[in-house]
Amino acid sequence: MSSNAIIQGNVVRLTVVFTNEVEEPAEPSTVKCSIKQPNGIIETPTPLRDSLGAWHQDVLAVSPGRWEYRWSGTGVVVAAAESDFWVQNSDIV
Repeated sequence: MSSNAIIQGNVVRLTVVFTNEVEEPAEPSTVKCSIKQPNGIIETPTPLRDSLGAWHQDVLAVSPGRWEYRWSGTGVVVAAAESDFWVQNSDIV
């Protein structure tokens, strides 16, 4: 695990900004955030809109290991992006 891993029990904010063909913020008709926990469980909570094209989803990092997530937009803006983050056990608790 990397030294910049998230400590178990923290909230991780996942963010995305959807853009159009000229890289200006644009709003998809539908926005989805899928989150895969280290144990393989996949959740699809309802993300929150911050501004035109900008969305976020807060995740409580309860399990150690690799978390993966995918943002997708459909309709007016069709786009997808995937990434991950690591959660480590606390060395103190």
